[in-house]
Amino acid sequence: KDRRFRELETLRKRNAELEKFADEHQDVKEALKESEPYKQARKIFDLLQGVFDHSPSVIYVKNLEGQNLMVNSAFAAVVKLDLKEIVGKTDYELFPKEVADTYQEADLQVIDTGKPMKFEDTCPHEDGMHSYISLRFPLYNSNGEIYAISGISTDINELKEAKNTLQKQVQFEHFISKLSGKFMNLPAEAVNEQIENGLKLVVEALEVDRSSLFKFSADRTELIVTHSYAEKGFKPTPRIQIEKNIPWLALKLKRGEKNQISSLNDLPQEAALDRKFMEQIHIKSTLMIPISFEGSFHYVLTLGSLKHERSWPAELIPSLQVIGEIFVNALERRKADKKIKHLVQQLESENIYLQEEIKVTHGFDEIIGESNEMKYILHQVEQIAPTTTPVLILGETGTGKDLIAQAIHKISERGKRLLVKVNCSALPATLIESELFGYEKGAFTGANKQQIGRFEFADGTTIFLDEIGDLPLELQPKLLRVLEQGEFERLGNPRSFKVDVRVIAATNRDLEKEVQDGRFRLDLFYRLNVFPLTIPPLREHRDDIPLLVNALTQKISKRLRKQFNTIPRRMIRNMQNYNWPGNVRELENLIERAVITSPGPELHISLPEQPLQEIDQSKTLKIIERKHITTILEKCNWKIKGTNGAAEILGLKPSTLRDKMKKFGITRPLD
Repeated sequence: KDRRFRELETLRKRNAELEKFADEHQDVKEALKESEPYKQARKIFDLLQGVFDHSPSVIYVKNLEGQNLMVNSAFAAVVKLDLKEIVGKTDYELFPKEVADTYQEADLQVIDTGKPMKFEDTCPHEDGMHSYISLRFPLYNSNGEIYAISGISTDINELKEAKNTLQKQVQFEHFISKLSGKFMNLPAEAVNEQIENGLKLVVEALEVDRSSLFKFSADRTELIVTHSYAEKGFKPTPRIQIEKNIPWLALKLKRGEKNQISSLNDLPQEAALDRKFMEQIHIKSTLMIPISFEGSFHYVLTLGSLKHERSWPAELIPSLQVIGEIFVNALERRKADKKIKHLVQQLESENIYLQEEIKVTHGFDEIIGESNEMKYILHQVEQIAPTTTPVLILGETGTGKDLIAQAIHKISERGKRLLVKVNCSALPATLIESELFGYEKGAFTGANKQQIGRFEFADGTTIFLDEIGDLPLELQPKLLRVLEQGEFERLGNPRSFKVDVRVIAATNRDLEKEVQDGRFRLDLFYRLNVFPLTIPPLREHRDDIPLLVNALTQKISKRLRKQFNTIPRRMIRNMQNYNWPGNVRELENLIERAVITSPGPELHISLPEQPLQEIDQSKTLKIIERKHITTILEKCNWKIKGTNGAAEILGLKPSTLRDKMKKFGITRPLD
């Protein structure tokens, strides 16, 4: 810059001399303008002038008395004056005294030392004081004497703000890292205390007044505080009734949308109830972040400013979401750990998971049924049990797939050993791999000891993988390897372990559709689907309902220490006519409610007000079924199989439909 300004001054002097000479010698002047040296000098001058005038940095030249000789447009923009008004003025006429003092001190040091000087200073702007990096350097004449001082000052305010923001973000990320570390391998009894301490740290780090973790109630009509921290003088957040308090905000939260409210005035008219509630609990600004677990938004992390309004930077949201997920995963992991602890206790005491004993037919504990459908299922169980072939049990929720799995294991050669059961949907995705295959000490943060997995524990016996359709896609190749090769690896150990495990899996999902949608591996499906066993829903074996009702009533009455002598026949008929979307589990829950509410000795069972299928209760099921089949056959012109045939409409196999026609004596009338 110094060289360029010296060249500029030299060119100015040379140009002045040439013009003076040209005035005296007009002819020479005209000729000079056409000369190449003149044109070249003019180009250089115009170029330097352009750099000077359009530079975003403040550029100026002052004489030794401190008067500005030359300034550029950036300088004029700072002091809000025209260029002509600035020339001749000193810094004391343009800036506040404390700023001008700083500039004068720098000028004197440059004059005294004869050396350039670099320093950081501040200058007033409309939006406050801005920071600058300034360079001052002396200008020398041909005699080597300082005749002026030039300077360049660059506004670094945005850079400093960005640096501060980045620094805060790095500090907050470090805070998250430390917080996450505290939750690794945290004992279940310490989770609540650690979450409340974490909320306290969030409040202090972000300088807010209150932070809370909410959970939606089971019916999603309330937000219930699980943990909260508030600064001294502020009350914890109360329980929130959604429809009454925050209907507009809650609707967004249920959809997974974040609510960033810097001012209650920002709320729309339709959020009048929400605003009123916020005012009642003294909220001036709030941030509400829904937290997802297993694909649904069950929790909400909130921050509240109660003393004054404040904004919520966008870059803050992802970090807070991570904190919320840390809290939620700790809570859900505590639930899973409790289940695992209970499971281990049962395994150690050699106690099979379902221990209640009910006297049932066919010699299979807990399986109740005399219908053809259930007899066929038990026949299949007897066929497959003696083998080591994998079994895939299919059926709707509540049909008793786990009982069938126990029956297969019990009458197999491995029946004297424990049945190891794993519910793939009950464990967080981050825990399933370590639970199935185990881990070594130091395999991850918090792994302070070696832990064997369920497959290793089940060596020589049977493992039941319930809800196999929920197994994460990335773990499915490892399960396939165990099925095909009997090998797996613990986390943190490259050595392969060999096991002899018989696998029984169950799901209520349509695995073929899961394969088509890319959520389940085709090769794993084929390996599990060697012997599929489909449990019929309760509505397809209604004849078993009286047996189930009696057995369940005895079991539940004994547990609740109540006694019932009779169950009205009309209630049995009503239950046989009901469609049972929840199957045997729904029936058991209904009977348990009836045992609790009925005074005795007669059991009164109340079905849902709107059964899924209304049936004339004056007729028997056989009459109704025969009539329905006959009606469909007549509509299909007695076409049994094929497209639009009676079997397709009824949802039956053609062979099953023919068996029912034979059973009910249904024949096509002669033309």
